[in-house]
Amino acid sequence: MAIFIALQTPTVTLPVKSNKDCAGLTAKLFAEFKRYGSDEADEKIAALDAIIHDEAAKIFSTDSEEIKAEKKLLQKRNSQAIRDFIKGEIVSLQKIPLLRKDDDTGKVTPFEVSDTRNAKDNTELWGEASNCLDFLLDMLLASTPWSSSFITALYSVLTNMNLGAAAEVKNY
Repeated sequence: MAIFIALQTPTVTLPVKSNKDCAGLTAKLFAEFKRYGSDEADEKIAALDAIIHDEAAKIFSTDSEEIKAEKKLLQKRNSQAIRDFIKGEIVSLQKIPLLRKDDDTGKVTPFEVSDTRNAKDNTELWGEASNCLDFLLDMLLASTPWSSSFITALYSVLTNMNLGAAAEVKNY
């Protein structure tokens, strides 16, 4: 048996709304994040900030031509470090909106993964059910409309503040 203080369970589920895509469309899903006490949350925030600020320094600094190729490789590794950090903080996803395109007809149909914890094996997409969460997070975190939304949601969990509209990226 485990006892927790109210509002301090080991995980918390938040809605994650994508930013608008170029057509002005958004989507929403639910992500279950790990939750921490204040000291450990501060350490997680510092670690994520260090990765993000390292990325920003690489993007905004200017270098000679011979360093640019190496710099792009470092940026790619750092972007992957951000994705890996976020993936390590997510326990499950629910109500994930997806689209399936039929190879023969070209018809696109929407479908939804209701909960990654209850996923079934799917040889076309993630293979074994245990790969579902990782497969979907790779897709979502590589998507421009979704990636910053996950960062905002993670900061909301770690700071215990609803960053919501204050941190939402407005793209028109």
